[in-house]
Amino acid sequence: MGKHAFHGGGRSSGPSFGDVEHLDGFPPLPPELSPHARDLALALRGLFAATRLTLREFAVLHHLGPPSVARWLNGERIPDKQFLDVLMRSACERNGGGVSAELQARLYRRHRDALLTERPARYAEQLAGDRLEAAVVDRERAELRVRDLERSLSRHRQELDEATARLHDGREAEPDVRRERLRATVEELEEALAAAVRERDEARLRCTRREAELAAAEEPDDGVPHPAGFFATMARRQLDLLHRQLTLITELENNEADPDQLEKLFRVDHLATRLRRTGETLQVLAGERPGQGFAEPVPLVDVVRAASSEVEQYERIELSDIPQVGVAGDAVTGLMRLLAELMENGTRFSPPGTRVRVGAVRLSDGRLLVEIHDQGVGLTAEGLAAVNHGLAHPPSAVDTTAARGVGHVVVARLCALYGFHVELRHHDTGPGTTAAVLLPQSLGAGHPDPGRPGSDWGWSTSPA
Repeated sequence: MGKHAFHGGGRSSGPSFGDVEHLDGFPPLPPELSPHARDLALALRGLFAATRLTLREFAVLHHLGPPSVARWLNGERIPDKQFLDVLMRSACERNGGGVSAELQARLYRRHRDALLTERPARYAEQLAGDRLEAAVVDRERAELRVRDLERSLSRHRQELDEATARLHDGREAEPDVRRERLRATVEELEEALAAAVRERDEARLRCTRREAELAAAEEPDDGVPHPAGFFATMARRQLDLLHRQLTLITELENNEADPDQLEKLFRVDHLATRLRRTGETLQVLAGERPGQGFAEPVPLVDVVRAASSEVEQYERIELSDIPQVGVAGDAVTGLMRLLAELMENGTRFSPPGTRVRVGAVRLSDGRLLVEIHDQGVGLTAEGLAAVNHGLAHPPSAVDTTAARGVGHVVVARLCALYGFHVELRHHDTGPGTTAAVLLPQSLGAGHPDPGRPGSDWGWSTSPA
């Protein structure tokens, strides 16, 4: 244990975690780290060691990218607070305790000091974001309070009206104590409701102000608003919440034995996975690469399966002839996102009873070709040419016109970010459209198929 102990469940009985300099499987911390960044990395390493998990086990369990976790533990990057929460919870649960306020305060303090030293602008943004999050929680509580009071007031008013009607009809000869109590309760509820409405309106105003503060914190130094940065930040926040939700769903699935309940959890898991895709789409539209990369190549068949799992009608996706080749780790998430968009289009614009087939081949020049075939009506020749032009020339800004074909805009942006090439064409025989995705040599690994020279689409066999 290091000289600084971080306590989990309590000062004496809960688990404690010391600073760790040397972590198995990780290089020593760089000597050029600032003192505050070093203190944070030492604390993170101590907590990670307490989980007794490998890097890959931890990343998979919490839906994180191993390279990102490694950079945070090595002091190369400062993580978001959501990662701190995940790491604290994992370490404490592994050691039989809960996350204490003391542990959280100490780690947050180191995180704050590191941000103030290394990334002051990001600290201001995080602070504004935390304030907005707190304001939203206050607003939601106020909204619930108003709704509860409105329901209670309505019920008591109805009871009072019924009691008064009985008196007027002669069913009750004289006022009773219960009616007087009802009248007093209604008056109290009316006063409480008026106060709750004022509180709700103030909470809404605070949210508006906090949103403006966050937008100002996300503006560049020249003062010109940067909406792409705003959307990227909001996408990251949404993805952080979704990762936590997916972790919780996984825990529920692992502890559920009832087949019917398990089936419902699987459906919820699928919905959350599709929501994650929406968040990563926002990242792409903001000009960022989606999600996290991988340290090692990932088999193409796993990438295709993962992409199909994010499609609403995933059961209609049919895989065939996927070669045993790998995809470079830093391109995996981008390719998953691109294939999911194309598969989604294929299922959406083809008859419900038909299949969308996905195949792939390694070309003789080393590039990798993935083809997605649907059986829809397809586009006219002019429409197809327009779509292919848009895929090759993504718009610099997403306006209302581009928003109507946001899937193709996302595909075009991904091509620009990763070096993919996508082209659509009509089937040679029968209805439908084929989307071809070409990966350059640098993004694939495996043995070429000499039977496919790479000229099927009119593309040169020279390196992409």
